[in-house]
Amino acid sequence: MSANPIEGQPVTLDDAWFDYNNHLTDWAYGRVLSDVNETVLDRLDLGAAYLARTAHSLFTVDTRIRYLAEVRHGDHLRGRTSLSDVSGKTLRLVTDLVRDDGTVAASAESTYLHVDHATGRTSPFDATTTTRLAVGVADI
Repeated sequence: MSANPIEGQPVTLDDAWFDYNNHLTDWAYGRVLSDVNETVLDRLDLGAAYLARTAHSLFTVDTRIRYLAEVRHGDHLRGRTSLSDVSGKTLRLVTDLVRDDGTVAASAESTYLHVDHATGRTSPFDATTTTRLAVGVADI
């Protein structure tokens, strides 16, 4: 796990994402976590610019969400993400959704595979990217 998590910007929650209990509905957590992780991948230089430059990108293969505390209408969330593993062709992120009061409302572990778009198959990260990611996210 990286020593310095990436602190994200506040997340905008759409009114339509709340259910009749006034809670953020379960599918909305997936949407928010996906959006937060896309921002993190961009900050790690593994997003759209990486694909354009290298013809490689990351595909999500697994995300496990733990729902830890309620998120009610009017609450504010922020993402906090750590690299938990980078090896070969796999990247794992752990992302917490944190309320303003510091409570972790949800936590997800997402696994991504590095894919070569030319072949449509998984491919190891190149040495430069592996080294850069192994250093962690301290300077991001």
